[in-house]
Amino acid sequence: MAGLLMEKGRNVSVDVRRMRAIPERIAPDPRVLELAGDLAPGFYLDVGNVCNQRCLYCAVPRDRSYETTLEQATDTAGKAVALGYDCCILIGGEPTIWRQMQAALPALGRAGVRRVVLTTNGLMLSYARVADFLVSQNVGMVMLSLDDPDDAVQSRLTGRGDNPALVRQALANLRERHVRTCLYSVVTRLALGRGERLGREFARIADAFDVAPALVLAGLKPVEDARRHATALHLSLTETAAEVRAAAAAAGTRLAVAFRDIPLCLVTDMAGLSLDVYHENAAVDLESGRTVPAALAADRDFASQCAGCGLRAWCPGMYKDYLREHGTGEFHPQ
Repeated sequence: MAGLLMEKGRNVSVDVRRMRAIPERIAPDPRVLELAGDLAPGFYLDVGNVCNQRCLYCAVPRDRSYETTLEQATDTAGKAVALGYDCCILIGGEPTIWRQMQAALPALGRAGVRRVVLTTNGLMLSYARVADFLVSQNVGMVMLSLDDPDDAVQSRLTGRGDNPALVRQALANLRERHVRTCLYSVVTRLALGRGERLGREFARIADAFDVAPALVLAGLKPVEDARRHATALHLSLTETAAEVRAAAAAAGTRLAVAFRDIPLCLVTDMAGLSLDVYHENAAVDLESGRTVPAALAADRDFASQCAGCGLRAWCPGMYKDYLREHGTGEFHPQ
């Protein structure tokens, strides 16, 4: 595999998250506001698309295998920090199997990164030595993918029968080391009718922690592998919103629940839980600091009726493939 890897190349621009003013009509949730502040202002550092599992809903392009070199990572980090983005969100692929990981974390600190957020499937964190290394490098948060506490569903979604056991061990390792943890769950058709149960199960996981982890429920991105598995995975955004609403209600008060990638007209009753309300996703030119078209928004659009919506500026919109498949009838200006 290593001989087939291509270098990602030097970043000309980088996707960023930055905080923004919340509209008066939306009451902020204090715990979601805190989570949003943990992630912004921050920049995404893509370390490569190599992964040790193959999730059915994966949105990462797989036409070629690539990785970021240590020099490219530190160059990007230094320029992003100089522009005011001192939180680094490591994404992939799977960052924990990035060959430069051990050297990169201290190098990012030397480049001025104040806080590292690691997004991961958690498999490597089942090893105590990996968890110890993260603690030693002052990783501020681990955002661990756990789509379903049901072992059979989780195994199906990730393509690995050993995923549930490894993730349970990873959670134990993070819990024992008091690492701030956020569970990240993609809502697919396999969650349909199960939102309340999922909320209770995630709350049960949180109860084992001294400081309860946050939970982010994400709408499905209908691109790449998720497009190829549309029959098994896709559900309407109205259905997604209903399951998120049920999960948030069932989770109780100890677990901070947030969501993203759901149009705000479908969730106006709980818009204070939407990370999209608190964050502006953008991209910046690393040389000039100017805002440029964001890669995160390239696949999205709005329905024609959205032009009159007072929440449009804070709304994530809809994926173009979704609009082609489902139409625009479920969206109503607010």
